[in-house]
Amino acid sequence: MNDVPEGAPAPPEWLLTLREQLTPLLDHLPADLRGLLLPEVWGLIALVAVLLALVLLGYSLRWLYRKLFAWPARHDWDAGRRENLAEYPSAIGPPHLMVYGLRAWVRLVVVAPVSKRLRLDSTQVSELLERLVPGMGAVVRSRLVRVVVWPAQLAELGFCNSFHRCTPTGFPEGSDSPWLLLAGRASCGRVPIFLGLALQTERPTSLGRRQVTVHQWLEVLHPLRGTSP
Repeated sequence: MNDVPEGAPAPPEWLLTLREQLTPLLDHLPADLRGLLLPEVWGLIALVAVLLALVLLGYSLRWLYRKLFAWPARHDWDAGRRENLAEYPSAIGPPHLMVYGLRAWVRLVVVAPVSKRLRLDSTQVSELLERLVPGMGAVVRSRLVRVVVWPAQLAELGFCNSFHRCTPTGFPEGSDSPWLLLAGRASCGRVPIFLGLALQTERPTSLGRRQVTVHQWLEVLHPLRGTSP
């Protein structure tokens, strides 16, 4: 194998050493194949074959792991709850209330029980909000207001985050917009709920999204007289 044709330059010492190291590998080849290629070429072919085998083994183990320990598909907790406020038509008629010194219309009301033992439906929302802030019952009955009841939520922060995720306004976050989003826990008499409101203000504001504590709703919402049904 190491014979050098007459007149050809002698191979470098490292190549001769490599050929000697490959000799045990070539001994496994049939005698009529050994001379077809140089030892270093056979070594390269063996290296490529080993790499391919390792790649195939890796894919096989990955497939087996997924079959045995597959994670369940990620659940979309917000499915069916998204309200694209950018698609809401412009508000008409007199504003419903004053909020942070601004006249505004209530466009979306989202209510969720704080416990799975509490059952709510949309027909109860106006009465509940009337207990929360006098005058809000008539506001909720306005034809401009969309009322949505979500399943029970376990935590106030989780509800607020979900409400804000599900109510895109079409405006970049932090920029002035005619949308004001309020969310938090509310106490409607003896009935505790989670409440989210999407309000459309008369003029753009930087108020954006805010969390309201259970005792702040009376201070924040001031219904106006003459709310249209």
